[in-house]
Amino acid sequence: MVKKNENENKKILHNRFNSIMMRLFAYPEMIKEMLIFFIGEPWLSKLDLDTVKDLSKDFISPKELDDFQSDMLWKINIKDTKEEIFIYIHTEFQSTPDRLMPFRFLNYQYLVYDKIMDMRKKDEKDKKLPFILPVLFYHGENKWNFETDISKLIEIPIKEALEYIPNFKFFKIMINEKTYEELSKYESVLAANFACNNVKSKEEFTNALWKVSDLLKSTIPKEQQLKLSEDIAKYLSFISKGRVSTRTIIDIINLYEEDKMTLAQLFEKEKQEGIEEGIEKGIEKGIEKGIEKGIEKARIETAIEMLKMGTELIFVSKISKLSIEKVRELQEKLE
Repeated sequence: MVKKNENENKKILHNRFNSIMMRLFAYPEMIKEMLIFFIGEPWLSKLDLDTVKDLSKDFISPKELDDFQSDMLWKINIKDTKEEIFIYIHTEFQSTPDRLMPFRFLNYQYLVYDKIMDMRKKDEKDKKLPFILPVLFYHGENKWNFETDISKLIEIPIKEALEYIPNFKFFKIMINEKTYEELSKYESVLAANFACNNVKSKEEFTNALWKVSDLLKSTIPKEQQLKLSEDIAKYLSFISKGRVSTRTIIDIINLYEEDKMTLAQLFEKEKQEGIEEGIEKGIEKGIEKGIEKGIEKARIETAIEMLKMGTELIFVSKISKLSIEKVRELQEKLE
């Protein structure tokens, strides 16, 4: 029973992490930074990084591949051509590396190609399939000691048959193998964000947060800053492990210099808009219950969003104006 609960808790944690990573890699700027600062292959200079397009929703994997449900697929054009390549990103949070990861990647890549063929018109069926770069973003605690090349996992009893062995490998990005100094030297929000994972003390973590905040304002287009800072705060809250409170993270990752609007204020603003919407609907219908339900719904939605970020219960209660008992009840449902 204890082991079952442990497995369930791990799955909840894994799903929460996948959700956070999906949000981070939903921004073209983060994909660009990943390609430039984490992959850095010379041939990437041939890509037009201003053409990155998210195709994840078009290539949702089947239920049988449950661990791929939260992965991302992007398309990028090659400069001065009509050609394009695909970037497939799989995030891995589990502490134990998977030796058979190349087979998992190959399986998904086949499904993507199958989907592409289904989408092609009749006169395009004979065209060659596009290149897909498979990328593993490993966030686990243990070092990744396994092969990335599928051919290294296959026994070859007859050397003359070597040409029939599959030739396939993926690119791995190991967050736990990079030091804070290595990651923080880049002028990259993504790198600075992951650098926070590799500091130990509260003081170091706080200083790392300020670097993320500064880079958000100096390198990211202003129209993306508001939403991206919210998603980055969720990641930082997830990995803080008590070194810094969620409230501190929210206050440091300021959104705009001119109005000093914090994420906490954003939650409050969204809550108020929900209340006003509930009141308006209630008045339109002439039903007082509509007002009460609109207010309660807005408060609950605000509380749930903050709980997903790992915000302390007392702070959630204060912002949402729900009782601490109600907040605990919502937290239990999320777990």
